Amino acid sequence: MVTMEPAWEQTLEAGRAIRPYLTELFPERLSTRQELDFCLARALDLTTRDEEAAAAKVRTLLRAHPETADWTAKFEAHGAPEDAARRGHGPGGPGELVVAPRYTCPVADDYVWHRRSASVLPPLCPTHGVRVRPAPRTPQ
Repeated sequence: MVTMEPAWEQTLEAGRAIRPYLTELFPERLSTRQELDFCLARALDLTTRDEEAAAAKVRTLLRAHPETADWTAKFEAHGAPEDAARRGHGPGGPGELVVAPRYTCPVADDYVWHRRSASVLPPLCPTHGVRVRPAPRTPQ
């Protein structure tokens, strides 16, 4: 059974999850990706006070560039980064969408990374400098 998240929660999750992809999305534009990452981290920090306002800021940031708008559309279609979701044999049977394990920053839940291979060490959160940890697929 799929649980429906409010639209603002999906936007916040897209903002958390896009951060590891900014280098790939803007390979030649260091200042763009640094500024966007900084702005996303600041907007996501607002979730402790007002999730819907934070989501509105994140949505604006995600729509500001064609690269991030395209990435976000694909994220919304799968509920996860496109390369972290595939059709496979999950608990629900053949053809179920299987998503790589979700890791998040234990300090502020402002950075999400999906582990697509057990041989890859989870990264450090760029905001807090701590290693991301396994977390539930849907934020609590």
